[in-house]
Amino acid sequence: MRGNNATGFGTCPLTFTSWNCKGLGRALKRGKVMSHLKLLSSDIIFLQETHIHANEQRRLRANWVSQVYQSTFTSKARGVAILIRKTTPFIFGSVVTDPGGRFVLVSGSINSFPLVLLNIYAPNFDCPDFFSKIFDLISEYNMSNIIIGDDFNCYFDPVLDRSSTKIAPTTRSTAVLNNLVKLHNMVDVWRLQHPNDRQYSFFSPVRRSFTRIDYFVTDSRLLPSIISSAYHQILISDHAPLTMKIDFNLQPRIFNWKFNSTLLSDKTFSTYVSTEISDFLKHNDNREVSDSTLWESFKAVLRGKIISFQTFSKRTRLNRLSQIESELSTLEEALRQSDTEGISNAILKLKLEYNHILGTQVGSDIIKLKQRHFELGDKPHKLLARQLKDVQAHRTIHKIASSTGELITDPKLINDRFVEFFSTLYSSKSNATDSELFSFLNSLSIPTLTESAAQALDADFSITEVRAAILSFPSGKACGPDGFNIEFYKAHIDIIAPLLLRMVNCSIARGSFPDSIYDAHVCLLPKKDRDPTNVTSYRPLSLLNCDQKIIAKVLSSRLNKYLGTLIQHDQTGFIPDRFAFSNTRRLLNVLYGTNSPNSAVISLDAQQAFDQIEWKYLFATLEKFGFGNNFTTLVRMLYARPRSSVLTNFDRSHPFLLHRGTRQGCCLSPLLFALAMEPLAIAVRSSSDIVGISCGPVNSTITLYADDVALTLSDARVSLPPLLHLINKFGQLSGFTINWDKSIFMPLADGLDSSFISSLPFKTTSSHFKYLGINIPRNRKLLFKLNFQVLIDSIKAKIDKWTLLPLSLIGRVNIIKMVVLPKFIHLFQNIPIFLTSSFFKTIDSIILSFIWANKPHRISKAHLQKPSSEGGLGLPVFRHYYWACNARTWVFWNSVSAVPAVQKGCGPSWPLIEAHNAKSIFGTSLVAILFSKPNIPTKLLSNDFVLGHSLSILKQVRGAMCLPDLSIFAPITENLSFSPGLMDPVFKLWSALGLHTIKDLYIDNCFASFAQLQSKFMLSSAHLFRYLQIRNFVKQSFAHLDKPPAHSDFYDYLIKNPTSKHLISQFTTLFTLTAPTNHIKDAWVKDLEVDISDALWANGLKNIKECSVNARLQLIQFKVLHRLHFSKTKLCSIFPSLSSLCDRCKALDGTLGHLFWSCPHSGVSGQRY
Repeated sequence: MRGNNATGFGTCPLTFTSWNCKGLGRALKRGKVMSHLKLLSSDIIFLQETHIHANEQRRLRANWVSQVYQSTFTSKARGVAILIRKTTPFIFGSVVTDPGGRFVLVSGSINSFPLVLLNIYAPNFDCPDFFSKIFDLISEYNMSNIIIGDDFNCYFDPVLDRSSTKIAPTTRSTAVLNNLVKLHNMVDVWRLQHPNDRQYSFFSPVRRSFTRIDYFVTDSRLLPSIISSAYHQILISDHAPLTMKIDFNLQPRIFNWKFNSTLLSDKTFSTYVSTEISDFLKHNDNREVSDSTLWESFKAVLRGKIISFQTFSKRTRLNRLSQIESELSTLEEALRQSDTEGISNAILKLKLEYNHILGTQVGSDIIKLKQRHFELGDKPHKLLARQLKDVQAHRTIHKIASSTGELITDPKLINDRFVEFFSTLYSSKSNATDSELFSFLNSLSIPTLTESAAQALDADFSITEVRAAILSFPSGKACGPDGFNIEFYKAHIDIIAPLLLRMVNCSIARGSFPDSIYDAHVCLLPKKDRDPTNVTSYRPLSLLNCDQKIIAKVLSSRLNKYLGTLIQHDQTGFIPDRFAFSNTRRLLNVLYGTNSPNSAVISLDAQQAFDQIEWKYLFATLEKFGFGNNFTTLVRMLYARPRSSVLTNFDRSHPFLLHRGTRQGCCLSPLLFALAMEPLAIAVRSSSDIVGISCGPVNSTITLYADDVALTLSDARVSLPPLLHLINKFGQLSGFTINWDKSIFMPLADGLDSSFISSLPFKTTSSHFKYLGINIPRNRKLLFKLNFQVLIDSIKAKIDKWTLLPLSLIGRVNIIKMVVLPKFIHLFQNIPIFLTSSFFKTIDSIILSFIWANKPHRISKAHLQKPSSEGGLGLPVFRHYYWACNARTWVFWNSVSAVPAVQKGCGPSWPLIEAHNAKSIFGTSLVAILFSKPNIPTKLLSNDFVLGHSLSILKQVRGAMCLPDLSIFAPITENLSFSPGLMDPVFKLWSALGLHTIKDLYIDNCFASFAQLQSKFMLSSAHLFRYLQIRNFVKQSFAHLDKPPAHSDFYDYLIKNPTSKHLISQFTTLFTLTAPTNHIKDAWVKDLEVDISDALWANGLKNIKECSVNARLQLIQFKVLHRLHFSKTKLCSIFPSLSSLCDRCKALDGTLGHLFWSCPHSGVSGQRY
């Protein structure tokens, strides 16, 4: 066995702690215990007598604890728990719990070393049978390498383990325990290391004696790895914590300093930092060093000063606690020698002081935590989101496959494996020459920036841009290697922004940024439904320093303004004012509108797409797009020598250089990636050998959302060979690599023979494939089943878990808003399918059962769905969101009137497809369908899937909102409602002259005379008859000819810019018809016998949310105002045997008004608030 200080070179031992904490029900006591355990550097903790109820097991969770295993009994007795720190690489195997709350057994492994953890709280009376049963359990499972942390409530040695000199008889439990420990080849670790010492873990104030009854008993095979064991002072509880250090050959944890944002609220710290910054600039900002060096030294010095401040504060706070522990050790030794009242009082006084210091600190933390929960609990916030996450032990990667396929479990080797993988991934593989790159790019018709746009991108950085970039980042995000987060930058923006700007200008002059700009930590996010042992199953996210992110933000903000002019609407990923639903909408139009026997759709799966873009190709592409020298120089500088370190299992690798790829985590990366992908899209579109599927004026070949690529081919046999050649050529130049095994080929008809399909490198399917989160089937009838039904089943499963959470009514409503609603909105936007009322009834039944916790509904759904400003809880009306999502797409229909603009690539192409289909199938325009009510035969609707369903939805909306059949925005031409406009070319001439819609017939809100129209639109006198025709049509359609009809908000919204923000929310608000609450007001008027004006009632409804920041107090106000409480009169009407009299005064009927207001015993009678 090693000595106490023999930790082994280069290894980090784990600290095991066993402690009878004597109840953790109270938050303050729990906080003290957890703080003390952290001070003991505990890694694996055995707690006895937790007194935690089975329904409150979550109370033992902490931000530094990742795994909790418990056996509970009642809230007043017993209870054991094993806690494992999140930095401990413990791989869980199985758990055995005891319904009596006496033991919990957990098996698993650490660093490939199998281990069994057993926590025991034995009866406090002589019970040898208990120990026999425990060791029988150990024998039954044939367990080795076992560690038992326990309160045995008996001693091993009646002499050494007791302070009393009186001879005590050996109890039956002691005899049985000693025999069983020897029989199973186990040892009492502390006694083995301290064979003749006397130290105790429990003091009995009744018997005035010390005993040692808390132990670590382990398998003797573990002894070579055990470093030390020690009892600590009896504090907080009446038992002493026992710690034991074991070396599992773990690598030391690497410390990554991170700025603690809570320091910003400390006035002492703020003053200290401000002084240090001023002193630093006073002595160093003297122009003797470059601005780049000044910036680097500024961060380094400030980091050292902040660490010094934190260390001093911690040392000051803990200094007195350490003194108390030392004094207690001396006094307790004296008490064992001489039990005097003076020594006992001194010990008690020190313990009280220790508890007071710790209680003050913990109490302050609890108050802050309670304040946070008071303000944010049950609201759509991170606190609520964390409750909904599936309980995960931790993010530790326990095993990974090596390059040869062998599983690695050693944490250091796991980190090395990822470094090996990413070093290879980020190494350049391209052998392309400059001539090959430019030969490919020059063969394409690539758009270029205008001279003014290039100059704007090349402009010098301004202080305004730097400040805006700093303020644009959200708080609470992870920081980079230098440890400074954006909160620190925001707090000192007046000093940092000018220094950062000077550094950038200096770096541009030098041609290189400071070294720290290039550093990043790579954290790994597991991909969904992937093999966790495969290195490719993790997405690398770069944690960059804030100064690098600010520089990239300024560049991306500038680039966003012009990106849409360079990249066509086939690409929608990360481009401003473009939407992912444009891709799926177009794809559905193409798939369900073609009848070519050899047509097919291909979904390409890119392999590590962002990480494999070759920089040589990227810079050549920027040059080809016409970017100026300053902009490209800054991009080249950012990619000059980037370095990354991989973070796995709280281990950090040595930095390695990157030679290709765009960093995921940098706001400039997705924009550069979109530019890099555009030449592929141009090449596919312009190739005469790759023929897409024609839908009217649109030839659809490729759609992209970043690296998600879908291709539609009219004749796969002809187009596939040149397409595959082009993709391979593009990959050789750019690094873009396709994972052929995961790419999908789906024929749209049965014309392709099986031999051709079997020769393809893709995975083939004849049923469906997934694109942008939507299951797209070949058979359109399966769209509902594969998407909406799947989502409903998923929501049901989630709700079954959520019902166990301690949530209020408001909390449950917010879960629906935060989790369920976005999932349905995604489907509503992407799938234009008609949904019946029964579908929404199904959703409502599932959600309302959850909201009311499977209990009877106490208030109507309509009141819950009212906005908070009108006294409701804002429960989503899913039908309204469904209508709103579809209405947002109809706004694009109106944009088709600007056909030349769309054809030039200034808008998505799917409206053109639908406009063509509407004209060819229905004989009318999309605008006419929107703003009038054309009589389209039902059987024609089935001829076009997307349009047919969209018109059914539009009809549904018109009926629900009682919209007029004709709007003043209705077009005069191509309108089935106005038949002369379909054939007479004169009306088309009118449209060319600017007379498009019925609205144009009104001048100054009066129907114009023919003479006025002649003057305004230069009409011929020969058009008088057409004027009379349209006037007669308007007269028949509107109640009054002389003035236009009242505006309809719905029609007004349809003429908005389709890229306007919050369109879905605006439509949803429009569809929401507020349920009246007059009957509730009338009930209060009757109860209170006072008049309540409509204004006062509206103010009362509004004040429900404003009465408090706390959601549960708002809920109380909501329940009172909506009369959800059962009054005595209400109960009497339900149960006639009950009295209707007030329980307090016993004199008058217990109406709500009486109970809350007029009862003389209520304490509020006659008071006015």
